Amino acid sequence: MKVIFLDIDGVINSMDFLHAHHMLTKAKGEQFERFDQFGDPFDPRCMMHLERIVRETGAKIVISSVWRMSGLSTMQKMWRDRGLFGEIFDVTPNLNESMARGKEIKTWLDKRTDVESFVILDDDTDMLPEQKPNFIKVHSLFGLCFDDAEMAISILGRRVL
Repeated sequence: MKVIFLDIDGVINSMDFLHAHHMLTKAKGEQFERFDQFGDPFDPRCMMHLERIVRETGAKIVISSVWRMSGLSTMQKMWRDRGLFGEIFDVTPNLNESMARGKEIKTWLDKRTDVESFVILDDDTDMLPEQKPNFIKVHSLFGLCFDDAEMAISILGRRVL
């Protein structure tokens, strides 16, 4: 199995998109409200790149974002309700430690024997040294971009049809 460890804020929720969304709402004289019951909308540009990664590699998504605190079933429901591409397979555990993200990913991986490759998409850098070859630091202003997707596909390996 190929796995994408996905952070949300700064990766598929780019700061640029959220700012534009808030400003356009304000310009129309509306008070900004949450997109839906789950929170802010995802940047469609970033989602296009994530969809490409999933399509070309067949990878499953494991949420490593703080959004995972709402639980696996809520994350899966959000993905379905928003009509997003790919499968939310799981969420990483919450360890509440320093360098937590990397340790949480390691804990998740240590319990699996079926992971052939993985990539970490995050705008933060709290990964373990051994995870660096699988880590793509996404620029939070613009979120997941074409070059990030290219690197992710290279790390995961293209799907064999």
